[in-house]
Amino acid sequence: MKMKNLFFLCLIAVVFVFTSCDSDDENIVVGLTAEAALVVESNKALRNQEVNLNLIGTDDVNHTTNATFYVNNEVLEGTTFAASTTGAFQIKATYLLNGVETTTATETIEVFIPKRKIVLEIFTGTWCGYCPRKKPAVESLRALTDHVAVVAIHGNSANTSTDPFTIEDGIFLKNHLNIPGYPTGIVNRDVFWNLQASTTAAQPFMALAGEESPVSISIASEISNSNLSVKTSLVSEAQLSDHTLVVYLLEDTVIHNQASYYDGDPNSPFFGMGNPLKDFEHNEVLRQLLTNPLGDAMSTLTPLAPKDFTFTTTIPSEYDQNNLRLVVAIYDENGVAVNAQFANINEFKSFE
Repeated sequence: MKMKNLFFLCLIAVVFVFTSCDSDDENIVVGLTAEAALVVESNKALRNQEVNLNLIGTDDVNHTTNATFYVNNEVLEGTTFAASTTGAFQIKATYLLNGVETTTATETIEVFIPKRKIVLEIFTGTWCGYCPRKKPAVESLRALTDHVAVVAIHGNSANTSTDPFTIEDGIFLKNHLNIPGYPTGIVNRDVFWNLQASTTAAQPFMALAGEESPVSISIASEISNSNLSVKTSLVSEAQLSDHTLVVYLLEDTVIHNQASYYDGDPNSPFFGMGNPLKDFEHNEVLRQLLTNPLGDAMSTLTPLAPKDFTFTTTIPSEYDQNNLRLVVAIYDENGVAVNAQFANINEFKSFE
């Protein structure tokens, strides 16, 4: 009898031990069983603009609820980042991987104030003997600032001379903007410039290049065979109403003879080079406008809420796709450019 009771007591003890072990195993927190990566909604943000943070597994499953996010090594409450000051912020996340705390690679979010790029539209012609001065004028401008987008709009002369790069939208803009002659530069569709390189630094519009702007622009594009698709995004710290968007398609390194009146001018970089200038390299040539020449109307741009616009066009076979690029400009209710961005085809240009 005593042996029987002892047997049952031992059996109960064994069952208790195994039951206790099973319970402890169930309470072990394993977390994820496959690695995950930190994904930030954007690496650029305006002041106080919210950026969503996510933890995405290699299986494409969203594991954000299993993560703790850090900003400059300080725990972030929640899964949204925003900062009221400019600077570079280091973002990382931790999570459990098979029960072991794991840290993701660090991502950087730059909080910035947009810088204004001026838009210089140059009205020129291959038949125009004074138009070669466009080239040194643009070179002098770019030597002083990176904050400029240049567009060369070719046109025909008042007599029988024609320019092979003339397009209808360019003729419309010449008339609409009351361009007095060739060559003429107009900055932001607001201020004329005679394109004398020696006067570049003294031009009042130079103070606008690189100044703070409320709005920023990004550009992404892709070309497949002869089909070009463009996506441009806008984000602003202030509400923008009654603004328009202009998208220019340009081509560089277009070779064509250029008339020149500078062959006998010893002070000109074109001295002694003949008239016409043979096989002259034309850059920033306006090939197409993907919008209305005065801009497509935009609905109100809400502060800190990015807005996307898409465009498509067909590229003619005579264009060299390797030399194409884009300029995107925003014009206000008075038709004055408030900011611009430029990018090569197949290049992503982020907010700046």
